[in-house]
Amino acid sequence: MMNKDQKLKLKWGLLLVSALVMVLVAFKYLPQLATPDNAPVDLANQTSLSNYAGQNSVDSNQVNKSANTPSLVATTPESHDQIEFAQSLEGTDIDGALKVDKNGLLILDQDVRDFFDYFLSAADELGPEAAISEIQRYIDTYLPEAAAIQAHKLFSGYLSYKQYEFQLRQQPLEGAQLSSDSLQLVRENFEALKNKRRELFSLEADEALFGLEQTYQEFTLQSLELFADEAITDEQRMFQLAELETSLPPELQASRAQDASHRVEQKQFDQLSAQHSDDAAFHQALTDQGISQIKADELVTYRQGQQRFDQTYQRYRTAVNALNKNDAQYQQSLNQLQASFFIDPEQVTQARLRDLSKK
Repeated sequence: MMNKDQKLKLKWGLLLVSALVMVLVAFKYLPQLATPDNAPVDLANQTSLSNYAGQNSVDSNQVNKSANTPSLVATTPESHDQIEFAQSLEGTDIDGALKVDKNGLLILDQDVRDFFDYFLSAADELGPEAAISEIQRYIDTYLPEAAAIQAHKLFSGYLSYKQYEFQLRQQPLEGAQLSSDSLQLVRENFEALKNKRRELFSLEADEALFGLEQTYQEFTLQSLELFADEAITDEQRMFQLAELETSLPPELQASRAQDASHRVEQKQFDQLSAQHSDDAAFHQALTDQGISQIKADELVTYRQGQQRFDQTYQRYRTAVNALNKNDAQYQQSLNQLQASFFIDPEQVTQARLRDLSKK
């Protein structure tokens, strides 16, 4: 089963992916406030690589916790109540949950959306009807009547919202350049999504399901607008970016800080990996840096996994390039390719991020 740390890492990865997709090709231009990619790394003075393999994106104690969490009287299970209905979800626990408070009402929090998205992630594999039916079955099986009515209504609105969001995403920006026109379109789409949520959800539900994502999307968009603003100096730009960073809620600040640390560790890893193609030599280089034998073993295994992923991704891209982008079924065909080449959800996320960087 996927453990809680792995699920947490995937959950935050998907949240950030959602924000990145909102800005379409802008993924390339996200502000990198950590060490610049071309800056040298002094391996002798860096010890953080020893924590690199299998690290978490965010401390689980910092995410979605509240001292005022209501007492639960019912909840959907953490594990599947029958054989997993999708191969892509095999070996995983259910992400998120639908929970009921002492008044018999649905508790609105990020777990609701995570629960919906967990099963909807199998829609490409099995078809949307099967994924929707499974969510509805859990609602009817585990929730009392009042909460079930709430959950069905919320899920119906969520499906309408996802369809509207998909339609907006079919308006790709021309090229991959930051410009006032392209950012204006992104801003208009951002506002359109907010307005749509106001139509479909209560303020409480909107904040619970989309609050953190909207905050990060706004941060991303404002950052891009700063990068595109030619009227300010680089010093002013970095100062304003730092101010934007400090305005983020603690959980998002923690995520970005750990992401910055991850980039430094990745750079160390890449430098050593490039210098030593042989696994034994790479392992020795790691231990020479003061990394334990166990961690060095993990990093070698990680590199082997990445190499296999890179090879699979290249075959996947060859298949993608053979598709006709003007075909009405292009997106469906792309989804099918992703499902056929990448079974693990984290690999699907990694492939989609790489796809975004190529636009």
